[in-house]
Amino acid sequence: SPTEFNASEITQNSVNLTWNEATDNIGVTNYWIFNVTDNYSIIEVQEPQVIINDLEPATLYEFVLVALDAAGNQSEIISLTITTEEESGDDTTRPNMVTGLSLVNITTNSLT
Repeated sequence: SPTEFNASEITQNSVNLTWNEATDNIGVTNYWIFNVTDNYSIIEVQEPQVIINDLEPATLYEFVLVALDAAGNQSEIISLTITTEEESGDDTTRPNMVTGLSLVNITTNSLT
């Protein structure tokens, strides 16, 4: 079975999944990643890494990983759960500081 199934670079809409390669007496040919949250959609890859896109913000996702060999034998499954980042709708950045401010035309009741 593959080991060390991990998630990194989790954003609002994507995640990078990586794992340590599975071994087999003849050879592992590919991996299936099941997105359990999205009705078991399947992604097939040959390398121990995949970027999953088109995810929803602030959503819990469960992924299941299976290795396959040339004869179609499947490894035991391993799973991973992640939560995508929340959608950022609030503007929390301050405006830049005003510079070059000066007072002119000062009178008793007004200024420019």
